[in-house]
Amino acid sequence: MEAYLNTIIPHRELYMSHQRCVSCGCHADWFKDDLSAKEYTISGLCQQCQDDIFEEEEDPCNEQDWRADR
Repeated sequence: MEAYLNTIIPHRELYMSHQRCVSCGCHADWFKDDLSAKEYTISGLCQQCQDDIFEEEEDPCNEQDWRADR
């Protein structure tokens, strides 16, 4: 798994050894919870980049999931 991650995320180990985000290059030394800290050990993303990637988007149609009614 490590080898695969290092292949798809160039310089991952170097950034992480210096507590840097592989996406933005900022310090990655604070996380809001244990799950976010664990995510950093996998992806190398700082808290801000994780929030940007994993935030839930609002429904552009302002509708609930129509499948829930079935």
